Amino acid sequence: EDEHARGVVQVKDLALGNIYYTVEKWDESIRNYKLIVDNPDADPSLLPLAMSNLIETYETAGIFDAALALTRKYLELYPNNEDTFDKKIKIGVLYQRLGYNEQSALHLQSLLDQASAPGFMEQPALHVAAGLVTAASLAPLTGQQIGVYSIKALLGRGGMGEVYRARDTRLGRDVAIKVLPRAVTADPE
Repeated sequence: EDEHARGVVQVKDLALGNIYYTVEKWDESIRNYKLIVDNPDADPSLLPLAMSNLIETYETAGIFDAALALTRKYLELYPNNEDTFDKKIKIGVLYQRLGYNEQSALHLQSLLDQASAPGFMEQPALHVAAGLVTAASLAPLTGQQIGVYSIKALLGRGGMGEVYRARDTRLGRDVAIKVLPRAVTADPE
């Protein structure tokens, strides 16, 4: 079997995985994505896409432990990919779905701390969001624009507020925004 034929088969496997995902046939979707992900000779241009699709399928099918393991592997293989920040956030969300709430909170807080570190951006998203959003406006923010931040998805909700994935439209990168309830932001301490 020549390299071109292997590439065509892998594209077919990826396309079939996508089709099965669309019609909610998770087992078939997983099987097709795994034909690429588990292949040591996988096309390097298809592997990150197949891994991402498989992670999403695992998560949608409720197989959170497999999604977590594959997300970690993805980050090891592709630490500088454009979607690295999304995958790091996904780890926190998967911890929560697996019932590791404390680990989820610590993980997401560490991402917020990294985002707030000097040099990450001029003004941390956390501070901008806290100044612009109050508890009264905690209706779903997905799809809204807050300053330069385009809110993409709710990642988690807890006693200390909500965490959203957002896009910094000025810097062109994803950020995590934690929205605190009024009771917390009104307290001067």
